[in-house]
Amino acid sequence: KRCVPRPLRPPLRKCLDLLRGKTGYGSRIEAELQSFEGVNVQDLPAIAHYWSNKHLRPILEPFGFTDSIQCFRLYMSRLCRENPEIRLSFLSVGAGTCASEINIAEWFRENSIENYVFECADINPGLLEKGRKSAEEKNLSQHFVFKPFDVNRWRIEREYHAIVAFQSLHHFVELEVLFDKIHRAPRRRIARSRKL
Repeated sequence: KRCVPRPLRPPLRKCLDLLRGKTGYGSRIEAELQSFEGVNVQDLPAIAHYWSNKHLRPILEPFGFTDSIQCFRLYMSRLCRENPEIRLSFLSVGAGTCASEINIAEWFRENSIENYVFECADINPGLLEKGRKSAEEKNLSQHFVFKPFDVNRWRIEREYHAIVAFQSLHHFVELEVLFDKIHRAPRRRIARSRKL
């Protein structure tokens, strides 16, 4: 990718897809959807847990958390508590079955935080449906909105207080496109009170 000039990348990618027997964007999307049919997307290989505990955990512990969920919970809950008069909007990109978002929502409920909504976006409507059912079963539906999402056709049209991605970035072919859209997204500014 680095040795090919940027303007030549899209046509070269199309040629490679033809050589590989892929006929276009639609077939790539269909292959992505089929690869997750009947798969528990929350099952991680043992090496992921080993690597996280051995290498990441010691780095994170001095900051007051041991994994990414705790990190997001800490900062998102702080936003909610500092702004009790508004309902905060959190966008989750590549949410899948929304297990991480539901985990955070359950923790919020245990800590009496109610002023938020997660907008869960994923290209796979089947996974989002599993997330919707799980949120319903746990009586959290009022805090969730589920939207099918294709980053290449996606336009951010509203403001969010935070945009997150849990274990999904490796699914995006062109992270630059996603990051550019998020960077250009309207941001909801929150006036923070300064403690004297």
